[in-house]
Amino acid sequence: MERLDSAISKGIKKGTHPKAVVKCYPTYVQDLPEGNETGKYLALDIGESVSKFRVLMINCSTKECETLSEIYPIARPLLKRPGVELFDYVAQCLADFVNKQHIGKEKLELGLSFSFPVNQTALNEGVLVEWKKGFKCDGVVGRDVVTMLREAVDRQHKVNIKIVALLNDSTGCLVSCAYKHQDCKIGVIIDTGFNACYVEESKRVTTFRNVNNKPFVIVNTEWGALGEDGSLDFLLTEFDWTVGKTMAGWNLPNFERMVAGPYWGELVRVIMKKLTRERLILNGKGSKQLYIPGKITTEDVITVETLAKDNLSISRKFLYDRLGLSHATTQDCIDFNYICTLVAMRSAHLVAAGIACLINRTSFNPITVGLDGSLYRNHPLYHDWIQAKVPALLKSPRKLKLVFSQYGSGRGAAFVSAVCARELVREKKRKRREILEALERERQRIEQ
Repeated sequence: MERLDSAISKGIKKGTHPKAVVKCYPTYVQDLPEGNETGKYLALDIGESVSKFRVLMINCSTKECETLSEIYPIARPLLKRPGVELFDYVAQCLADFVNKQHIGKEKLELGLSFSFPVNQTALNEGVLVEWKKGFKCDGVVGRDVVTMLREAVDRQHKVNIKIVALLNDSTGCLVSCAYKHQDCKIGVIIDTGFNACYVEESKRVTTFRNVNNKPFVIVNTEWGALGEDGSLDFLLTEFDWTVGKTMAGWNLPNFERMVAGPYWGELVRVIMKKLTRERLILNGKGSKQLYIPGKITTEDVITVETLAKDNLSISRKFLYDRLGLSHATTQDCIDFNYICTLVAMRSAHLVAAGIACLINRTSFNPITVGLDGSLYRNHPLYHDWIQAKVPALLKSPRKLKLVFSQYGSGRGAAFVSAVCARELVREKKRKRREILEALERERQRIEQ
């Protein structure tokens, strides 16, 4: 936790940011929902999956906020095509969604949730630092993704949409949760990737130009990179290093790769392989399938954790059918379940340490943490493990709540659009009030 805290401090300071491993990009999101937003607002959620993206609309009244969404597929070849083609396709799907909702003639504001490292220079400006998660579209890295999307939307000539905000998935998670929980100050995504954001005092973020002179700003930590400088080597096991050699594209171990989904199944497999060779399980006899990288998936681990606790026949069937271990005993099934639990629990405890670090950096009390991602949603004990561990790691007691942020990143982007509209109205009222007050002062001066 001390190493993460130190890395975040380096990331938010102008002098140390260029060499910081944890970059901590300011998001320019400084206002959160108050629960009374009204109107229709759009969002695009790109990057949660390599095979699909979501178009979403919130329709808010003073009493409730309805969410409508549609998922559109991304053809695999498109992931390696020029970026212009990707954004044109997204714009076409956006126009399709708007027309299906019969709002094509309305003037609409949109928030873009873009789950990749972006260096923002304004709320609606951000340059892509690098692609991740299988996206490799040329001509996007180093360019403003909002401008590219805006140009693609303009080429449609069918919709009247203004892109008012750019944010990443963890920021969207926080903002979405804040609609009902105004004390939500941290957002965490635990999926194929692993990231978090938190509300920081603007004066501490010296990489941020606080032109609106507001006290807080959300910081996108990009904390998954922690450890790429060797700072987490003390936590790594031989199994982590082995996975680094067996999984394609897996370079240096880091925080994300010790937590996120793609690595659970392979960790379980290499642990079983090691214990088998040492004759500690399976009577020392493996199988061809056990020695194939990727043969155990994260979904397999979650299934075992969900269904096999009180039903060893599920574990036995998996060992028999998937791994060709027909000689597995009841004790081998118990050991397999235990290995799955250890891998998942370590992930949850590392998440808890990260959350506790962020809470310790703030003074908010009470505080709510919004969480989203397939691991958090689908694992039956993940929430409970985090909830139990965080309080033990805090410097001082806090009233803490962990909340699942449904449609987190997409709804959050739409809510930022709603907040922008709210703040614009307030700014117009403020300026009008200032003008009226100035006129009143002038009138009083003349009368004197």
